[in-house]
Amino acid sequence: MDDRLRVFLMVSECKSFSKAAELLPMSQPAVTQSIKSIERDLNVQLFDRSHRSVRLTRAGEIVLAYAEQMNRLDFQMRSVLQELTTGISGVFSVGASFTYGEYVLPRLLAEFQLEHPDVIPRVTIGNSQTIESLLHDGKLDLGIIEANPKLAGLSQSPLFSDRLYVVRSGKVDHGHLQSHSSSTFKDQTWLVRETGSGTRQVFDLWQSEVEMTPQRLIELGSTQAIKEGVAAGLGIAILSELSIQQELHQGVFEIAEIPGFPRERKFTLLSVKNAFEPMVVKAYRNFTMAWGHPVIHALQDKKE
Repeated sequence: MDDRLRVFLMVSECKSFSKAAELLPMSQPAVTQSIKSIERDLNVQLFDRSHRSVRLTRAGEIVLAYAEQMNRLDFQMRSVLQELTTGISGVFSVGASFTYGEYVLPRLLAEFQLEHPDVIPRVTIGNSQTIESLLHDGKLDLGIIEANPKLAGLSQSPLFSDRLYVVRSGKVDHGHLQSHSSSTFKDQTWLVRETGSGTRQVFDLWQSEVEMTPQRLIELGSTQAIKEGVAAGLGIAILSELSIQQELHQGVFEIAEIPGFPRERKFTLLSVKNAFEPMVVKAYRNFTMAWGHPVIHALQDKKE
């Protein structure tokens, strides 16, 4: 790819000649000269420099669209050529919602790297809404969420079913919660994730189904924080079976019988439709699809 176009892309992103020069790194006069060279060749003005920040002209916007496409093609070409000589290697980015990211992804990546030691994963963990947005914006190669995707332009492949339970502390007397009706739990403190989380989506749907509005909700920003709260007797919560195996075995948690639970949801692998996938991304996608249910892997570990 023409180095002048790389300079143009950086100035377009930074909206500043001086910032682009710092990041490239180049001198500011060299950056200015590169832009002027493109403008002479194309006989157009690319930037409006009359404002405090640099703005693209209409011609600049057109050049930007083609320059971005050329940059993608250059990356794809280099990726394919590298794969011819080195096999499956390189960097890929994967994002996952908290439950999958904390309780499934570490082991899966470890096993993947045993097969492909030259691969370097970059991992982002957030709620389902955040992961979906990052993928949609081109900042991730693949994403795994437990909610239904809402943004257009994404392809989805089901992975495995996850089971959700209402859990409470196993160290606290729950004699007043012997009734199994949902109304019994109305006066309880519920520990919930923030809006945008797949688990919160399940909680909100359940509330609507049983027409029950808990009087007290405490929002916590991660599965681990909710688990700590439940263990301390702060409240009750909806949690994935993936995250509570050890606590149930040790008696730290107990399952509360309540209408509508346990209930199932599916983890889904997301990617951008028609996006170029280097061999390393394809390999990781196939590995993820074939891996199976993580609870089965945990049971196999115990047998060994």
